[in-house]
Amino acid sequence: MQESTRLKLFAVCSAVGILSAKLIRLAIEHRSILLDCSPNFFSTILLSVIFHLDNFNFADSLGKAVLASTTLHLIYELIQIVLPGFTYDPNDLLASVAGGLVLYLIGKP
Repeated sequence: MQESTRLKLFAVCSAVGILSAKLIRLAIEHRSILLDCSPNFFSTILLSVIFHLDNFNFADSLGKAVLASTTLHLIYELIQIVLPGFTYDPNDLLASVAGGLVLYLIGKP
């Protein structure tokens, strides 16, 4: 992985960690669609970065990591349609795709 890409991914992960803590607090205080979907957005980003790390050797390119992470999130969300006790939300699908796209656009060389 190129050093510039590694630094970008580190910056994204740091920002996501800080932002998610603030958004969780806001989501508790104020109910909104954007805040309710934010965990899907950020978890897609974080899972993509984990897949892309050299130590895991799961995905040799950021594009493959983003595709794998986004696909897993979409499958998980769609499975909730048939599972009792789970809540399906189409906005979560959009948030997962948006998270993958944002990371791909930030991290591509």
